[in-house]
Amino acid sequence: MSHNVKIKYYARENTKMKPHSYFAQAIPNGTYGFEELCAQAHKNTSIETHMIRASVEEYMKVAMEKLLDGFRVEIGHQFLTLGPALTAKVKDEIDAKGNVTKTVTADDLTAVGARSRVTAVVNSEFSHEFNRSVHWQKSDRQGNPLEPDEEDATLEEEDQPSGGGDSPSNGGGTNTNTGGSGTSGSGTQTGGGTSGGGTQQQGQPGDYRLVIYKYGDGTASVTDEGGNTIENNAQVASGSTINLSVVSVDNKRPCIRINGTIQYIVNENNGAWTGSFQMPTKGTVLEILTDPDDDDFADEN
Repeated sequence: MSHNVKIKYYARENTKMKPHSYFAQAIPNGTYGFEELCAQAHKNTSIETHMIRASVEEYMKVAMEKLLDGFRVEIGHQFLTLGPALTAKVKDEIDAKGNVTKTVTADDLTAVGARSRVTAVVNSEFSHEFNRSVHWQKSDRQGNPLEPDEEDATLEEEDQPSGGGDSPSNGGGTNTNTGGSGTSGSGTQTGGGTSGGGTQQQGQPGDYRLVIYKYGDGTASVTDEGGNTIENNAQVASGSTINLSVVSVDNKRPCIRINGTIQYIVNENNGAWTGSFQMPTKGTVLEILTDPDDDDFADEN
């Protein structure tokens, strides 16, 4: 299946987070409603539109019932997985001098006053297909294409990110989307399904920049094969081994995202979680979550 239609995006200025930056904001080509999708599906089959509509409506009724019963639910074939999520957190109380005045325990965490919501995770195969096939056109904020049109496909030239094990259902990737804004950590990314808020800076086409973001209160180091520290925005050749060492919050197993696709760090040694991956492609964004919520692991088997 080949798609040559381009999706427009514009350079949106970050005016709240430091340092000053711009990030890509997609401009959808429109919206397809439920009725329109049923009519489009009818064109590819002998099933009448009203029968498709009725079948999907009943399918979704059952899916919503099972969600309310606390199950994960697959929507479509190799497309979406919906699941229950609870946003709740308690933290130690700290005074102005940084001293802990109250240490919380697991007993302090309850669902009272917490936010219940549904997470949506994109299947990794579809996410990778989207990443390989999508075409982009830089535009102004009103959607008017900017000239010259020097951009086309994004990552179809090279292999997808490797290492860590892909999630069975995808952020973003493209986005691994957990259906809303995350709540843990502080960072520099906007969009659904991440811990933190702010702006995500994308690697630029045509270079091998490694843009590094860390979310949460833990610590993380990124080094090359020789043990040399790799700084944010460093030029790293494609195929180079990138080593990670993460000391997470409460010894939680951290996770990372490479160009929006979630990976897991599985090796723990004396409090430090370690892992590595190959620099996959041009313009790579590495996000390190040292204090992940349960939502960040929603797509794990």
